[in-house]
Amino acid sequence: TADIITLQEVQKDAFDEWFRPELAEAGYEGVFAHKRREPSFHKGKYTMEGCATFYSTTRFKRLDKFVVDYDKLSAQKRVGQQNEQDRGLPRWKGDCAG
Repeated sequence: TADIITLQEVQKDAFDEWFRPELAEAGYEGVFAHKRREPSFHKGKYTMEGCATFYSTTRFKRLDKFVVDYDKLSAQKRVGQQNEQDRGLPRWKGDCAG
């Protein structure tokens, strides 16, 4: 079995009502991070959408929760690259996978 499960495009109500309880029975604990956009209409009500990360409680213990906002990091990187170009400095090259 997997030690870590990551999911994207998960509705908050599906996380709370299905994913969390079902995976808890299988020995996983999970966290949800919502997207920074308007709620979507799902099953007759508005709900947030986001990413869910589950981990095996026999292998891991959560010490903290830290959400990485890749949209914000990307915007900062573009601004930083533009400033470097303006000063004649070389552009940083790399990818998110690091």
